[in-house]
Order: sequence, then C-alpha cells, then structure tokens
Amino acid sequence: MLQDNKASSWLFPVADLRALSEREYHYNAYSNTLLDQYMQPFWRWLIEYVPTYVTASTISLCGLVCNVMATCITVYYAPTLTEPLPAWLSITNAVSIFLYQTFDGLDGKQCFRTQDSEMEEYADHAVDSISVTLNAVLLAAALQLGDSTFLLGTNFLLAMTAFFAAHWAAQRTNSLVFGSIDVTEAQWVMIAIHIANAVGGSTLWDTSIMPILSVSSREVLAISSTIPLFFAIYENSKLALDLQDTPLETHGIRIPRSRFSIRPLRTYAVIVFGSMLCFACGLLSVLTVPTLLIVGLSLGRAGTRLILQKFVRRPGLDLDAAAFAPLGLSVLHIFCGDDFGLFSQSAWLIALALTLEVFWFHTRAMLDLSTARNIDIFYIRRQSGEKRPQSNGFYVSNGEFTKVKRNWDNFAADHKRMKATYDRSSR
Repeated sequence: MLQDNKASSWLFPVADLRALSEREYHYNAYSNTLLDQYMQPFWRWLIEYVPTYVTASTISLCGLVCNVMATCITVYYAPTLTEPLPAWLSITNAVSIFLYQTFDGLDGKQCFRTQDSEMEEYADHAVDSISVTLNAVLLAAALQLGDSTFLLGTNFLLAMTAFFAAHWAAQRTNSLVFGSIDVTEAQWVMIAIHIANAVGGSTLWDTSIMPILSVSSREVLAISSTIPLFFAIYENSKLALDLQDTPLETHGIRIPRSRFSIRPLRTYAVIVFGSMLCFACGLLSVLTVPTLLIVGLSLGRAGTRLILQKFVRRPGLDLDAAAFAPLGLSVLHIFCGDDFGLFSQSAWLIALALTLEVFWFHTRAMLDLSTARNIDIFYIRRQSGEKRPQSNGFYVSNGEFTKVKRNWDNFAADHKRMKATYDRSSR
C-alpha cells in the first residue's frame, strides 16, 4: 500500500496511485491462437532456466533490445528501405523476431513464478507498442517496400490501427482478447519472410505471380496482409463500441466494462490525420524511416496510454503534444519548402525527440506503478515473509472455461469485493 508520508508520483495523481495500491490486481484475458498451443511447451521448458530474482519486466525489455539492435543495423544498410539486404542481416532479423517472441512468451510465465502486477503488464504493452513499429520497418526493408509507398503506408497504418483498436477494446472490456490468428502467427510469417529473403535474395519478391496483371509476389504479400489487419480492427472495434461480447462474457464471465468515451477516437483521429498528410506530401518517399517512426511511436504511445487508463479506472484519453507529432512533421515539410537539407535534419530531430519522450513516458509510468505496488522494476529482492503481488484475474487459454467460470462465480458473489475492484470502471 502506498504510504502517505512517502506519497509522490511521476505521472499519475497521487490519489490514483493510492487507489491502485489498495485494489487487487486482475489480469483478464482470452487466448485461443492457432500456434500458441505449440509454442507453450517450449516456453514452459525455457522459463525454468530463468532465475526467480529476474522480474518479468526485465524479460520484456530484453525483447525490445533485440528489436532495437536489429532495426538500427537494418536502417544502416537500407536507409530508404529500397536497398537489398545481405543474407546475414535477414537471418539476424529473423532471429531477432524469434527472440522477441520468446521473451514475450516468457514474461507472463515469470509473473506466475515471481510477482504479477500492473507494472509487469504495462512493461509488456510498452515493449509491444515500440516493437510493432520496429518489426514493421524490418519487414518493409526485407520486401523493399520503400519503392511502393502506397502499400507501405497503407499496411503500416493498418497495423498500428489494429494495435490501437486492440488496446481500446482492452480498456473498455477490462480484458485482452487474442483471436485465432494473432501476434504469434504474424511473427512466424515475418520470420519466414526474412528467412526466404536470406535464401532467395531480394529479387525473390520481384517474381511475377500474375504476369498478365504485372503483380509481383511483393505486392501480393502486401495486399494479402491487409485482410487479417482489417478483420482485427473490425473485431476489436465491435468490442470497444459494445456491439459484441468478449469470449469471456459469452461464457458468463461478465467483467464490468469501463464507461464509454469518445476521447480515444479523438486522439486516434488527430494522429491518423497528421499521418495521412505526411503520406500525401510524399514523405515516405524522401524520409521513409523517420516518417514511420513518428507515426508508429505516436499511435503506439496512444495505445499504451489506454492501458494506463484501465489501471486507474478512467474512461478517457486526453490529447497531448505527442499526438500532434505527425501533423507537425507535415507542417514542417510545407514551411521548409525546397530546403530538403533543413527538412531532413528537422525530421530526424522530431523522430529523436519523440523517441526520447516515449521512453521517458514509459519510464515514469513504470516508476509510478512500481511505487504503488512497492516492488522493484528489474530485480526481486527477497525478504522473508514478504508477500509478492499476484493477479486474481480470469485467464482462459484454449477454451478451458470450467475452472475460470467457477472462480468468477465465487468472485461475483462477493459484491463488496467486486465493487472495490471495478467500481470506477463500471458503466
């Protein structure tokens, strides 16, 4: 519990932190992906070799480090995402995504072994919010999509929208829903593309699939990837707009939803409007990487802010300066005119400033969450008799509802406990 005489915060109001510290933590989720069931045995075996003094947050950050290193090397060799990548770099990128996937699979299991709180959940989301942009850059480099700016911009914006929609649905329903085709499946597709790029070379994607229509395999991949993205956006939007029940709700586990607010859509609209202006100005052609970073980090940050709103039981998402970064980039392009040198330097400065702001934002959030739960971020200090925080939520994997439903019935019967846990989020 947060002590009055030590009450301080970096990001949240102290009152919100105190309320969070007194509330039991629930991680609610439904997962039924096609490939997770095959990866679980590997993750369960590997987690036994991770020391119990290592926090899940540390494991999550290891995945981010892999993605950052791979992206920096890739951008060095392919600054416009049109240059062919050497085979060793494609293999490196495939390994990087596999390691990121592995760390992402291990962090949740480490929570069950050690401690589980809002801090560990947020670290996972924060890493994902950055990695989704970095992985998109790696994929675009492999397929040399820098020459196909329409496909690049469309796919990237859809991917970030899918990320935002998933987090909006999580904020509204107080639960995460992973569909049959989700993150794990997408990661394996990306790994396969990087390996194919290493074996067949970049010319592999120039192969014409439909000679009559002059459609290359690169274009077929880019176009076909929009289908699952559209589906994910559609499904999560229905959950967020109260047009559909989650699988948990369908089976009687009716976790109270948060109040509806239009503010998340307002933030999303500002970012997307600025992003589309950037694309319309042709910035993906002249400054591909900084444009992708600015758009991706802005939308990713907005998504993780929704998770923070879920933690403190607040319905909205206020606009802040980071949401205007894509719009600022497009306005800067107009003012710089033909002075490309000035614009290029300014664009990279905006990308760097936004990157630093995102990392500082996540750092402050992690510090506040660790303070609220009185735990360390990277290292678990063992003290005799100390009780570590754990999730009392409702997690269903591979359709095993029976035990979870029984636990929910016991929880729902305790109205006082239900109100204390979800009161400010109820409609």
